[in-house]
Amino acid sequence: MAARIEIKNLTKIQYFAARLQNYQGHPPRTLTPGEHDILESVLRDISSIDPMTPQIEDKLRLRDHLGIIVGEYPTVKHEYHFPDPFPDKAAAVLEKFQAINWGATEEDAKTVTKPTSSAAAVGSALPRNPPVAKPETSQAVIPKADHPIFGNNGIMRGILISSSGMRTYCIDSRFSTKDSNVVGNNGLSVGDWWPMQICALRDGAHGARMSGIAGSKTKGAFSIVVSGHYGNLDADQGHTLYYSGSQALENIDPKVPIISAYTEAMRLSFQLRRSVRVLRSSRNRSKYSPSKGLRYDGLYTITGEDTRSNAHGGAYIRFRLERDTQQPDIDTARPTKAEQRLCDLAREGY
Repeated sequence: MAARIEIKNLTKIQYFAARLQNYQGHPPRTLTPGEHDILESVLRDISSIDPMTPQIEDKLRLRDHLGIIVGEYPTVKHEYHFPDPFPDKAAAVLEKFQAINWGATEEDAKTVTKPTSSAAAVGSALPRNPPVAKPETSQAVIPKADHPIFGNNGIMRGILISSSGMRTYCIDSRFSTKDSNVVGNNGLSVGDWWPMQICALRDGAHGARMSGIAGSKTKGAFSIVVSGHYGNLDADQGHTLYYSGSQALENIDPKVPIISAYTEAMRLSFQLRRSVRVLRSSRNRSKYSPSKGLRYDGLYTITGEDTRSNAHGGAYIRFRLERDTQQPDIDTARPTKAEQRLCDLAREGY
């Protein structure tokens, strides 16, 4: 139940992020053993909530708190990283609940009258997520149209920042976004780059705010983000990827892997031999990853699937992807130095 979670421990997550930031070249502070224990306890308690409901998620702002640990919410002005294995564990909890739509029922869906989330605006990941970006446009300060970063021509165009409380990002409901539920490159060029995943969502590159897989039960996976969330379970060899299905870290059953809706989408793409868009994140530990943000690296086809074992002896599904031929090479020059600077400025807000 939600009551098991210590609210004071939830609120410490943003404080930890501030402590871990790298500011003006000064090394970030580390977490104490006691703080490690707090994070372990919070993630364990969130994962054990049963049943999960949209009301519980909204009341405790679980998506926001998990996102901070994953690193998808720049809640402080400077870059920060939670120590391993916390980003991986938080990502696994996020995927677990996103796979069941945070417990939303059809009746819950009827109560949503205005899509304020980025996912709802451009076509959601599988399954359809309820609004994930808080607050609504009316609760956020609108940047000036000529702002160099958040203005109409900036790299963060159409993105709003909350005006109070925990810093969160959403797509301006007045902004025209692009549908991401499209097979193929969807008008993207190899090397296209974004400072944050919500920007890729805005531009139709990847239809999920934080999840690594976006797709449809009828068309398969449209795109994936290679982010290193699953550590050594995955492997990035450039033109060949080994990519784990959802909840690969969590399962303890040695024989039966967890088959989430996201994994089903990947399986369908494998069966149909349909290419998926691949974006690499700077959090992925690979020489092919961008130094900051996310980059589109082209279309890959799933060529294999096997069942492997994680550190707990639990079974999980891992896919093999091969980069399609007749594409430009992976553009490791992106982001440029200028784009890296813009990425830093984006963290400062407006």
